[in-house]
Order: sequence, then C-alpha cells, then structure tokens
Amino acid sequence: MLPEVSKEVAREVFIALVNPENVRTSWREMIEQNRTLYTSLEEVAIRAAAKEYMNGEMFLRGAMCVWEALRVQDEVDDMNDKWGV
Repeated sequence: MLPEVSKEVAREVFIALVNPENVRTSWREMIEQNRTLYTSLEEVAIRAAAKEYMNGEMFLRGAMCVWEALRVQDEVDDMNDKWGV
C-alpha cells in the first residue's frame, strides 16, 4: 500500500525539487531502485513531447514530484515506526 503523503512532506519535497541537482539525484535514485517505472515514465513523456515539448516536461515534473513525495514519506514512516512516533 502506498503511504499517505503528509502536507509537510509534500511541501518540503516540492520546495526541494526547485533545485535542478535535487531533481537529477531523484531521477538517479528512481533508475537504480525502479528502472521499470523510470522507463515507463520516459516512454509516456516522449509520446507527450511529440505533440509539444512542454507536455513531456510537465509530465516528467509531475511524475517526479509524486515519486519523491512517496519515497520521502515512506522513509519518514519507517523512521517513525522505528522510533515509536
């Protein structure tokens, strides 16, 4: 089951993803952790960009925000479980 992303996590992730280096790091992590998802997203973005480049860019930015928010929330939930929060 996917974690429910808190407002705090979503806000911090979206702020962090303004930095291009954070975006590159997150994409690298996705490639390492879930190559199938990365490849699928890339294929959809390529098709979207065929009509208009910005469509592909917007799709990838949205996908990255969702991936990163779920990844971070999962880490937060794991830490909270370990520390009894």
